[in-house]
Amino acid sequence: MKIRAKIIGILKKKGATSVDDLTKELSISRQYAHKLVKDLVDTEEILKIGTAPHVYYSLKQANENLDEKDSIISYKEEAFLNNHFMLVDALGNRLSGLKAMQYWCENQNLPLNKTISEFIETRKIPGFLQW
Repeated sequence: MKIRAKIIGILKKKGATSVDDLTKELSISRQYAHKLVKDLVDTEEILKIGTAPHVYYSLKQANENLDEKDSIISYKEEAFLNNHFMLVDALGNRLSGLKAMQYWCENQNLPLNKTISEFIETRKIPGFLQW
């Protein structure tokens, strides 16, 4: 079995995993593991979550539950989310803006556009928050 396939198998089994965990499980060098996950991210087979030094990789599940029309977000909505929405995932990674909202909607099985609209409406306080 190719190592790339083994990485995908590990991600299916364990969920989000760090390069360090992959090197221990596969008995490969850290450099080679980084090369393999970079290739998998570049081919959009897996997702990179977080920023160094707290980076994890998981299987790509983005927008599987969303219709094509649900992925169209206006610039104003995206700018609002970038300024007002942040979450911390189960691994302790900080996500913000549209990526955080997409992550939330995928995990909660919610429609993206509707959830964004509702979030913006709840954040509007007359005379306080204008966008």
